[in-house]
Amino acid sequence: MKSFFRYFLFTIFFINCILVNTNGQVLSKTANGKAVTAYSLSDSIFVFHQFPIAKKGSLSVTNPFGTKATYAWSLYDTLSNTFGTALKVDSNVLFSSIDTLSQGGYKIMLTGTTRDTSFMAWVYFDNYSLAVEKDNAGNVKFGKYTCDYVDLSSKVTALPPFVYANPHTSARYILKDTFIYFWNADPAPEISLINGKAAFRVDPPPYIDTRYKVRVTDKFGLVKEEEVFYKTIQVKADFDLTYQLEYDTTHVFTDGDKKSAPLKVNVFNKSSIKAESFTWYFIGKDTVYNTTIPGPRTYYQPDTFKIKLFTQSAEGCIDTITHNFVVEPANIEDGEQPPNVFTPDGKNPMFKISNISIRQFKITIFTRWGRVAYIHQGIDMLEWEGWDGNIGNSKASTGVYYYVLEVFTWDKKPDPKLIHTNGRYSGFFYLFR
Repeated sequence: MKSFFRYFLFTIFFINCILVNTNGQVLSKTANGKAVTAYSLSDSIFVFHQFPIAKKGSLSVTNPFGTKATYAWSLYDTLSNTFGTALKVDSNVLFSSIDTLSQGGYKIMLTGTTRDTSFMAWVYFDNYSLAVEKDNAGNVKFGKYTCDYVDLSSKVTALPPFVYANPHTSARYILKDTFIYFWNADPAPEISLINGKAAFRVDPPPYIDTRYKVRVTDKFGLVKEEEVFYKTIQVKADFDLTYQLEYDTTHVFTDGDKKSAPLKVNVFNKSSIKAESFTWYFIGKDTVYNTTIPGPRTYYQPDTFKIKLFTQSAEGCIDTITHNFVVEPANIEDGEQPPNVFTPDGKNPMFKISNISIRQFKITIFTRWGRVAYIHQGIDMLEWEGWDGNIGNSKASTGVYYYVLEVFTWDKKPDPKLIHTNGRYSGFFYLFR
C-alpha cells in the first residue's frame, strides 16, 4: 500500500511538471502572437510581425521548479535535425532570456535544478506583400471601369511557408497563413461594398470621385492596407420642380397638393458636375417638346404631364430621370361643397366655394325674396375671399339664401360675356347670426 502511495505521489508530481511545461514557461514580451505546434501542445510558435518595422525574436524562460538553474540555449538545425552548440548559457539564475533571434527553433536546457528538463520554442517572422491594381498615378487602370461598373483587385503575395519540425521524430510541418479582406470607400458608398474578397466589382459605379481602400489581416494579426483612386466618369441626372399659379406666383403648390391650371412649373437642375450635355423633354398627352434650356413652363389644360431629363458625360455615360405631375380638372359637383350653414359672426365667417382649374367664374347670391345680396366675377376661385354676409354696408339678416355659380374651366374655351357657361350650379344655405 505504501509502495502504491509513493507511486501515486510520483505520478502526480510528474504530471504537474508536464502541466507546468504545457502551460508555457517559455514567454516573449515582444511577440505579436503565439500558436501551438502540430506535434505538441507544450511547444509554442512565437510570431513576430515584420511590418511596419522588422524586428528580431526574443524569448525568456523560467524554471518551473522555482529554483536557480543553468540555462543553455541552442538553435535547431532543420537540415541535420540536431541542435548546434549553445548560443548562450546563463548559470545559477531563476530565469533566462535571449534577444536578436532569427527565425527558427530554439531549445532551452535546464540543469542543476530539482530535475533536469528542457523546453522547445519556435520563432516565426510573419510578413507578406499586398498590392492593389492601379496605374502609376494611383488611379484605377483604364479598361477596368465603364459606365456600368468598376473592377477593383488586390493581391497578396505570401512569403515561403514556415517549416518547423518535431525535434524527437524529425517530422516536418508547415505553418499555413490565411488572409481576410475588407474593402471600404471614402466617401462612403450608397450601396454596401462586398467584403472578404481580394477582388470585386462595384456595380453601379459611384457618381463622385471615390478612394477605395483594402485592409488585409492575416491569420496572425498582421494588417496591411493599400488604396486606389477612382475618378468617376459617371453622370447623375437630377432636378427639382416648383409649382405656382401663373397669374399669382405667391400661390405655391407642394408636391402633395392638387394643382390648378394655369400652372407655372419652374425647373431647377441639380445634376452632377460630370454632366456635359442636357436634353429636356416636356411630355403631354399629345405633345413632346425638347430643349437644352428648360426654363419655366405654364400648363393651361388639365392633364398628366412628364418632364424628363437626359444627361451625358464627356466619356459617354448617360442617365435619365423623370418627374410626373397632374394638373387637376375642375370638379364642382364632386369637389369641395359650400357650407349648408353660414355664420358671419361665428366660426364660419365667410361663405366660400373653392375649386381648382377655374378659368372664369361668377357667383350671385339671392335672398329668399329674390333680391341680389351679393355678386362677384373673377378668374381665380382659389384666391376669392368669399362673401362676408353683408349687403352693401348692412348686415344680411338671418335666413335662407340661394346662390347661382357659373364657371368656365380651363379645359373649355371661355365666353367673356358669360352668356354660355360650361358649368352652372346652384343651391341653398342658411345664414345664422
